[in-house]
Amino acid sequence: MGRLEDAVEIRKQQLIHKLLKHHIYKKDGQQLYELTLSEIERVHSALYRKSS
Repeated sequence: MGRLEDAVEIRKQQLIHKLLKHHIYKKDGQQLYELTLSEIERVHSALYRKSS
């Protein structure tokens, strides 16, 4: 894998880990690991907007 792909995968795993801590496992019937980084970032952002 290239550096960009590695960086994307690392960021996805970081965000998924944070979402799992909040008991968020799926979005629209899809597991988090099936989503793109952009989709995971939207879920993450929505969580922190809601909790603010």
